[in-house]
This record gives sequence, structure tokens and C-alpha cells, in this order.
Amino acid sequence: MADEQLVKDVMTILDYGEESVPVAIEEVRPQEWMQKVYNPEILPNFEKLYKRPGYEPFLNRAAVSRR
Repeated sequence: MADEQLVKDVMTILDYGEESVPVAIEEVRPQEWMQKVYNPEILPNFEKLYKRPGYEPFLNRAAVSRR
């Protein structure tokens, strides 16, 4: 299974034991990505990312219009 391989790869790359590698995957609809993932998780931690997204998000027109 892909989830088992993901855990094994993380353990190998980071040299961590299985007890130290929790993995959770939650499906997010594309139209909810900005609200549920990008804005609260990616944007505030952008400088900490090992791998940054290869896309530029659409501007949130509501946020821009309030400025």
C-alpha cells in the first residue's frame, strides 16, 4: 500500500523509528484548497517548507477588496 511505503520512506530518510512517524492524509476538494489548506497551513509556514508548491495561488478577491 502507498501509505505503508510513505511511512517506510520517511523512516529511512529521517532515520526515525516507526513510533515517531505518524501519517494522516485528508482529501480536500480543489475548490476548498485555499481556505482549508493553503491559507491556514502553507502560507504561514512558507519559510519552513522543505518543498514549496510549484504553483501560485489565486488571489483571494474578498481579502484584497477589504484592504
